[in-house]
Amino acid sequence: ETCEALALGGLITLTKRQPEICVGVLQRVVFNPEHNLSQRILALQVIETTARELSEVPLKTVEDRKKKKIIIRDSSKVVTTESARPAAAASRYKTNARKDGDVQRGRWQVIRERVESRTRRWGSTTAAAAAAAANSSSREKTVTVNRFSGKVSGLFFFPILTYTLNMTSRNGIITTQRLLNLAGKNPDETKKFPSESVGVRDRIILVNLLQTLSSLVCSSGRSSTGTLGMSKGLFELLLTTRFHSTNEVRRESLKALGRIFQSVSEPQIQHDLREELEEAVEWILITSKMDPDDVSRSLAATIASKLLKNHRIQQPF
Repeated sequence: ETCEALALGGLITLTKRQPEICVGVLQRVVFNPEHNLSQRILALQVIETTARELSEVPLKTVEDRKKKKIIIRDSSKVVTTESARPAAAASRYKTNARKDGDVQRGRWQVIRERVESRTRRWGSTTAAAAAAAANSSSREKTVTVNRFSGKVSGLFFFPILTYTLNMTSRNGIITTQRLLNLAGKNPDETKKFPSESVGVRDRIILVNLLQTLSSLVCSSGRSSTGTLGMSKGLFELLLTTRFHSTNEVRRESLKALGRIFQSVSEPQIQHDLREELEEAVEWILITSKMDPDDVSRSLAATIASKLLKNHRIQQPF
């Protein structure tokens, strides 16, 4: 039962150590239709989880690696500097000094505990509460570093985006104009979206691709310089999938749209994504009125309320 979990954990660990090498292998598995569906979905899951974990690396881990002075000159070679190997005499001196310091700290700890046990404080704060407050204040906050932003995010994101764009163009995703024409010709047919010749396997892969791409945009972070380009590329893909025939694809497209506006700062949205914002408003209007799926209409209403609140969009939703 734990075999799949162990395999997933091992793949994630390996990809975190050497992302430049491993992500290419995982992407080839995703792009190859000869692999079975479970293997392709597993590869996408590894890519998504690895990106999320690389975006939240604890600062302590990064500092420990710097202390070891490991220099990665090549993606396949790890070179350790000679300065990381102290002399034997210096090592013995540091060990003895550390032991003496531990002994002194232990003695002072005993003294503090004895004084604390014999000290009476007046007020509503009990000794247990005071000790808990002292422990909570002394506990350091976890600070993380985003190691996914920059070059690594581009290696993860853009090959998958290119493959998904080619996939949607082959399947003949419908456009907004075709949908509006359909609504104008026969009002009864607006209850359902046009049917498309998309297999079940392609639909499942497309849903997972959209989920992975939107997660990669979120993992890149607002401060990264590549997040804006990734958001624009993802929005271009969403324009081809927003009126898909299946409910799952339309839902995932709306979720990805919401993640785009969460990942980009307010000034960038107003300055660099203004046209995309206007198209998104039109998309949400059509979905909220014409989509036959209740979940899609609910998602559209949620995104619309956030756009009205955060970006001051004046549209009659």
